[in-house]
Amino acid sequence: MFDMTSLDQMVRLAASHFQEAVDDLRDGQKDGHWIWYVMPTSKAGDSQPDNPKIVVMPNQEAEWLDRLEELSLLGDYITILKNISHLQRMPRADQGRIQYFLSQFGGLLVHRNLLTHDHIMRLYQLAEPY
Repeated sequence: MFDMTSLDQMVRLAASHFQEAVDDLRDGQKDGHWIWYVMPTSKAGDSQPDNPKIVVMPNQEAEWLDRLEELSLLGDYITILKNISHLQRMPRADQGRIQYFLSQFGGLLVHRNLLTHDHIMRLYQLAEPY
């Protein structure tokens, strides 16, 4: 059983970095260090600076999305994911994070009609080495 307060803290911490992602993606490439906040997984990022680390355990994915919705942040979050899917490439350091995120969240995002299969496939392509 997880502590909902901790999940709330993680969602708020993640959301505090959404604008950085939006600004970065506006330039058509990812240069900043925000991937942990936009693509959380059950594995903390090796270089993630925050404490507590942004970690969403298996079976907590729905609660993560629900918290974003309760805070009126889900639309912004999905827009960021869609904008990532339109990039030409992602830094190598982020490719494993993308794959892990998609394996954990991808099915739920499609099931809830938040992303299409095309978005998911494009994100997987970004996770492939170039």
